[in-house]
Amino acid sequence: MKFTGREIQVLTEIARGLCNKTIARDLFISLSTVRKHRQNIYRKLDMSNAAQLTSYAIDHNYICDLESLESCASHVVPTSREKEVMQLVSTGLRNSQIALNLHVSYSTVRKHRENIHIKFGLKNSAEMTAYYKLQIFYK
Repeated sequence: MKFTGREIQVLTEIARGLCNKTIARDLFISLSTVRKHRQNIYRKLDMSNAAQLTSYAIDHNYICDLESLESCASHVVPTSREKEVMQLVSTGLRNSQIALNLHVSYSTVRKHRENIHIKFGLKNSAEMTAYYKLQIFYK
């Protein structure tokens, strides 16, 4: 896939779990410019959420420095159900779709995700995807 230099920077920042406002501040660009780059990346990759972008960024080596997640990954081990939920999140599925896949209720999926965020200190789906991918590649 052909990205501009700035799109690669934005993709990397999204995959690190940063919000648009923080990305704009860190890259010294406007919030609307970040949104536009994000739209272009989604369009080019035919994706619709940050978890999918994170998975792509890790798979294609756009992220090289995830030390904080690596240290977390080495100390805490997810349950098999948590791994299932993280795997489905990393494919871009929403809670309702995950519930159907796992044959559990929507509220059960929400609770699993809440527990995962607390247990591993993750802020969002992008970080959850990165953590999951690190579990696969580094274990």
